[in-house]
Amino acid sequence: MAHQLAPQELTLTLDATALGFSDTAQLAEECCGWIGQERAEKAARFGLGMDHPGYNLFVLGETGSGRSSLLFRVMQEAAEKRPAAPDLVYLYNFERPERPSALFLLAGQGAVLRAAMEGFAHTIASDIPARLGEEDFRLDSERLQKRYRQRIDRAYKALAAFAAERRFVLRRDDGRLLFTLMDENGQAMQEETLLALSPGQREALEASEQELHAEIARYLEQVRPIERELESELAQLRRRAVEPLVQQAIASVRSKLSGQLLDEDKFASYLNGVSRDVLDALAAFAIDHEDGEAAMLDSLLGRYRVNVVVDNGNARGAPALRDDDPVFRSLFGGIDYQAESGVLVADFMRIRAGHLVRAH
Repeated sequence: MAHQLAPQELTLTLDATALGFSDTAQLAEECCGWIGQERAEKAARFGLGMDHPGYNLFVLGETGSGRSSLLFRVMQEAAEKRPAAPDLVYLYNFERPERPSALFLLAGQGAVLRAAMEGFAHTIASDIPARLGEEDFRLDSERLQKRYRQRIDRAYKALAAFAAERRFVLRRDDGRLLFTLMDENGQAMQEETLLALSPGQREALEASEQELHAEIARYLEQVRPIERELESELAQLRRRAVEPLVQQAIASVRSKLSGQLLDEDKFASYLNGVSRDVLDALAAFAIDHEDGEAAMLDSLLGRYRVNVVVDNGNARGAPALRDDDPVFRSLFGGIDYQAESGVLVADFMRIRAGHLVRAH
C-alpha cells in the first residue's frame, strides 16, 4: 500500500564531527570492510588461523565483490602477527660448483653477510699482495730459490761440459735448452762448412748430437722433480705467510653473523671452504698481474659473493604475497643465463627466487 512521505522524511542529517575523519582523502587507503559478508570474513580468519600443512583457502565470489583485496588485507593482518621469515642466500659450493649451497639466516642478515663477504674479498685482494711483497718474505723466498737453484746449476754445468766435449755450446733461453755446433776455431759452424765434411765426419757429429739429446733427456728427468719440489716449498712459504691474514678476515665475517644463523655448522663449513680456496690459489694474488692473471683473480673473488635471493630485512612479520598473473617463473623462480662466445652460461649469482621460495 502506497504511503506518502513528507519532505522532511526524505532528508538525512548527519553530524560531521561523528564521522571520524575531516577529509575523504583520508579514506583512500582505508578498507571498506566486509560489508554484508560477515560469515565470509569469519571463515577467512578461521582458515588463516589454521597453522597446519595441507590446509588452504579457496575463495569464490562475484566480480567486483572485493574478495581479492579483502582477503589480501586479512592475510597481511594475520602475517604481521607472526615472526618474520628467514632470509635465504645462495653461496658458492667449493666441492660441487654446479650445486650452490642454500643458507637460511635470520631476517635482515642476508644483506649483512653479503656486505661482510664483499669486505672479505676487498681485504684479501689488497692485503695478500702486500704481504707477499714485504721484504722479509722476499728474502725468505730468494734464499729458498737459491738453495734449489744451486742443485739445478750443478746438473746444468755437468750437462754443458758433456756438450762441450762434443763441440756443442749449450744455453738456456726462456726455459728451453738450445745447443749450437762449433767449429775448430770456436765459432758456430756454418752450413757450408758442415756440408764440406766427409760422410764419416758427419756421421760422427750426428752420433754426438744423439748422445747430447739423450743426456738432455736425463738432465730434464733429474731437474723437473727439483723444480716441482721448489714450487711446492714456495707454495708452503706463501701459505705460512698469508694464512694469518686469511684467518683474521674469516674471523671478522664470522663475528658479524654470530648468533644470526639457522645452521651454524653449514656456515662454518662454508667459511672453511673459503679459507682453503684462498690458500690454494695464492698464485692468483701475484703483485704484477698480466691480463689473464687479473681475470683469474676476478673469477676467484667472484666465488666469495653472496646471492641474497630472499631478503626479509624490511618485512613486518611473515610474508604475505599476491600474484595476480601466476606463471612458472613468478611462482618457482629461475636462472638468468648469459651468452658468452655463443654459449649460455650461468652461476649461483644468477638464481632468482619465485613466490613459493619467498613464502617459505
